[in-house]
Amino acid sequence: MAFSERLKAFKPKQTILEAEGFQGLLVFHAIGGGTGSGLGSLLLERLSIVYSKNSKCFTIYPSSQVSTDAVKPYNSVLSTHSLLEYSDVAMLLDNGAFIY
Repeated sequence: MAFSERLKAFKPKQTILEAEGFQGLLVFHAIGGGTGSGLGSLLLERLSIVYSKNSKCFTIYPSSQVSTDAVKPYNSVLSTHSLLEYSDVAMLLDNGAFIY
């Protein structure tokens, strides 16, 4: 079965609703780039609306010593609002701590 066919067959809502011991969601994302900040914030918003269960986020913030991109601080600030709005627990991790 090809990946696109498996992706179409995957129904997370049905799987979660059929689970006996579903307790919440874990979301891992980095918010320095456009995909992690924009799509990650949208995904977190949709998951909290649809499932209304506890969501725990592990968020990686860009490091000022490592980052050379001028847009990363803006992405971080703008996506922090949705992180605070739609998650119950947020674990903030520094990207620079992974390098050393």
